[in-house]
Amino acid sequence: MNVLENLSRVERKKKEKEESKRKCISKGLTTLRALIALPRIIALFVNAWNFCKEYFSDLFL
Repeated sequence: MNVLENLSRVERKKKEKEESKRKCISKGLTTLRALIALPRIIALFVNAWNFCKEYFSDLFL
């Protein structure tokens, strides 16, 4: 019985380790996607800011 308990513990630890690795990879991919999207988001805000500046400067001049 003790040998079976040890085997199940070892299997559980292996599964937990694999699960942890999967979660880590998933978080890494999410972070990578966010970093890739960041320049696009910044460019969007810069374009919107420039558009507003031009629009409002023409409006008030």
